[in-house]
Parts: sequence; structure tokens; C-alpha cells
Amino acid sequence: MGRRKSSLGNLIQNARELETTNEVAEELTPDAPAIAEDASGSLGEENDAFQSQDSSLIDLDAVYFPEQSRKYFDPDQIAKHKKSMLETNRFPGRIAVRLLSEEKKSELNLDDKYLYELVYGETRCKAAQELDWGKAPADILDVTDKQARRIHLEENLNRQDLSALEEVEGLLGEMAAQIEDWQGGTFSVKDTLTILDRVKYFNSKGEEIGSDIAPKVEIIEKVLSDFGKGSLLGFRGKARKILKAKDSLAEISSVPVLKLFSESDWNKLVEISSVDDAYKGALLAWILKDNPTIGQIRERKKAIKSGTYIASDDVQSLQQESTLAESSEEVEEEPLQISIVRRVKRFQNKRLQETLGNKKVQSRLKKIQKLLDEIDSMVDS
Repeated sequence: MGRRKSSLGNLIQNARELETTNEVAEELTPDAPAIAEDASGSLGEENDAFQSQDSSLIDLDAVYFPEQSRKYFDPDQIAKHKKSMLETNRFPGRIAVRLLSEEKKSELNLDDKYLYELVYGETRCKAAQELDWGKAPADILDVTDKQARRIHLEENLNRQDLSALEEVEGLLGEMAAQIEDWQGGTFSVKDTLTILDRVKYFNSKGEEIGSDIAPKVEIIEKVLSDFGKGSLLGFRGKARKILKAKDSLAEISSVPVLKLFSESDWNKLVEISSVDDAYKGALLAWILKDNPTIGQIRERKKAIKSGTYIASDDVQSLQQESTLAESSEEVEEEPLQISIVRRVKRFQNKRLQETLGNKKVQSRLKKIQKLLDEIDSMVDS
């Protein structure tokens, strides 16, 4: 098959079109899936960005899967691919790979069985492997490390199911990689965050950005512009909130943090990340079960701060039955006065209307109120 050329943008668009139609693939068997034909002729456009060396049927065991921005693969999405593949007996579209050089294999310390590096299509590959389909149709691309990395990121960023956490970490990784390409040596994601923090500092002081970081700031701004992700300071604020929430929730949840960010609104996870760990698990269970609004979450945070928060019965049940991890350390016993207030409040919320006519209950409530007044006096003195 002849060599065909295309732009990076066209290639990524073509991948999405091929992945969402069954009309671009031949009938196949699990043992030998057929090569998908390019019905649109989309790889035939002339462009010097890169060259497609070939379109072939390749062994999936010979494909090396590099680290990419997508870290969490939705089991439901994989199951959907598997169902479609079994029903149609077709592999959806084609994956994209590039040849692995001996130098690259040595650098990555890879076994000799690996002949290709995946450029895109990992979810479909996972579905095929779970079905024991040993081969897949693939475009073998002639791209550099930088181009392959960019295709990875752009292809993932344009998918609706990429979580905010994966997006932030992917963009930070691309920024660090481009700065590293520019200056040589190593430049980490942590270094990139430091640059973002320094820009925030200079901005707050109304000062010009330091000349030592100006070229790196330009690279960061170009990455954000290329991917349409807004301003540097806006991205920095979002990134810091999300990364803080990631670390905070990882401490109290056995549910993988990537799964949490993939299945929940990141703004809601950020909201509860600052709450005391004693309440964080209950709030997280509530969010996963009832999907409350940001306003409702903030109301509960106010209640926690004032000492009047009472977990509803369904949240208490979720805390006991959910897969959320229990802290390895025992929670410190609640102060007595707070416990009293909470229990009185719960009584008032659930039973007050039923007991208005009960003189015995009213008498005891008055005694409790008197005790609380005495506690207030002791605290104030």
C-alpha cells in the first residue's frame, strides 16, 4: 500500500469518524479481524506534518502502551465496545501505532516482542484483548516523539469522557515536556506548577514576569492556546484546586480517585476537599448517591462548621455499606457539648411535631436547655 500523508488534526478527526461507524470495517473473525478500509479517503490529503507508512493487521501483543493522559478506562465503555464487536463481528475503525526503534526499546527497557508503540486507540485495544482478539487493523505512522505525544493528548482532550483530573494532568505533562524539549535536561510537572505559582505571585503584586521564566511562560500559554483551554491564571487556579482535591480524597476513599473524577462533577469534589476528614466520607457518599447541587453542598458545609450538621439516615447507611475506605486511625471522640447539641437538634428535626402535646417530654427538654445554658455560661466565663 502506498504512503499517505495527513495533518495531525485531520488524523485525529478521522480516528473519531472511524471509531463511531461500523461501515468502515470488513467482516472479521476473532482470530483474524479484517483491515478497516478508509471509506472517506481521509488519509489521502497532502500535508508535510507526518506520513502514514502503512495500514496493516498487527498483533496486539506486539504493541507497547505508553503512559498517556487518560489513566482511567471506564469498564462500561470497554463493555460497550465488546458488545458492539461481538454483535457486528468487526473491529471499529483502526488504531494508530508507530514503529519502535531499537534505540527506543533500549531506552524503555522493553522486551524484543514489542514492535510498535500505540499512538491512539487504547480503549478499543483493551476491549479486543478481553475478547481474545489477537489482532487489530492499524495505521503505522511516521511521527516523532513530540508529534506522538501531541496526538495522544489532543485525541483524548476532544473526548467528552476525559475527566477534569486527567485533562489537568495531561496538559501539565505536555507543558513540562515542551519546556524540556526547549531547554534540554529534565523539567517536571512540579516545576511547571512552580512557574504557574510565580506568575500568580507577580500578577498579585502588579509586577512584570521575571525574565528567567518568561520563555517558559510563553510555552505554557501556547499550550493552553493550542488546546483552547483559556488563560494561564485560570488554568492555574483550576489545576491547584483539582490536585488538592485529588490528594485529599485519596486519603479517605478506597474508590480510585480517577474513578471519582470520571464519574462526578469535579467542582463538587473540590467543595468537600476542605472539609474535616470526619465528615468527608459522608459527604462523598451523599454526592455519589444523590448528586446534590453546589449550593446544597455548601449548606451542609455551613452546618458542619456551626456544629449542627446531622448526616441523614441514607448517608449513614452509605457510610456503613459503601466501598469507601474507613480511616486506619480511630476518629477522635466528639466533644460532649457538641454531641448534646447534635442529638437535641436531631430530636427536634424528627420528633418535635409529634411531641408538642407531651408534657413529660417538654419538661425534659427544658432541663436540657437549662444544662446547655449552664454550659454556655461556663464557656463564656
